[in-house]
Amino acid sequence: DGYDALAGHDGIIIMDGNSYRQGVKTAQAFEQLRLQSQEREDMFQMAQQALRNESHKNAMLLNAASDGIHILDLNGNVMQVNEAFCRLLGYPQTELLGTNAARWDVQWTPDELTRRIADLPSQGAIFETMYLHADGHLIDVEINAIRLEIDGRPMLYASARDISERKQIQESLRANAYLLSNALRISHLGTWEWNVVDNSEVWSEQQFRIYGLEPGSVQPSYELFLDILHPEDRETVQQAVDLALAGGALYDLECRILWPNEEVRYIHSQGEVVRNDNG
Repeated sequence: DGYDALAGHDGIIIMDGNSYRQGVKTAQAFEQLRLQSQEREDMFQMAQQALRNESHKNAMLLNAASDGIHILDLNGNVMQVNEAFCRLLGYPQTELLGTNAARWDVQWTPDELTRRIADLPSQGAIFETMYLHADGHLIDVEINAIRLEIDGRPMLYASARDISERKQIQESLRANAYLLSNALRISHLGTWEWNVVDNSEVWSEQQFRIYGLEPGSVQPSYELFLDILHPEDRETVQQAVDLALAGGALYDLECRILWPNEEVRYIHSQGEVVRNDNG
């Protein structure tokens, strides 16, 4: 009485009721622990897969960027680059990783680069510098950089854009402007532009001189031009301007102007009305 019997392959196991119930509870506890462990393992595997998916997505986004993305530590050492940055410098990724950016940035030493990173404003900055390509030629680049945390570590996230062509165009425009300015000065010709919509004017340096003024000494305006005109010629000039704006004849006339010292000068002025798409 008071005993339960369990049949086993090798014989009969005899235990009292209390021991049996305790054994069942222990088995249930072990099973619960096993299920919890399996659940944690499943969650861990899911988290690992999510991280792999996120890393893959970030890598795809990084390499899809047309600008040269490079991530540096606060000492300027390369932690990650995209394919566009490798193409920009002409180096394989393996040769760039771990390298200090001062290797190709010709403007700064490693110490100067570290100080520049430390002094970077919290909102980031855009600036220009020059890179040395693997084949030895120099590249004008525009850098957009900001400090941020990646995986809990402070980093510098930067993008580099080749602006060599833009710099060449700017230099060409400056050279052409210099040549034009000299040509106008030598030939005593001035140029002006009047934006009728916002009533703003731009005068060349020679235009100031024609009016007897120092270049940049006053703010150009149509009203100032009318004041410079000889009082007896203002109505004639205004009529010519109105006619040109109305779509009539080209603005082409001779008139008198008064210099600040009241000296009378004669000028020949020509202009053409240029309209935007809205007329």
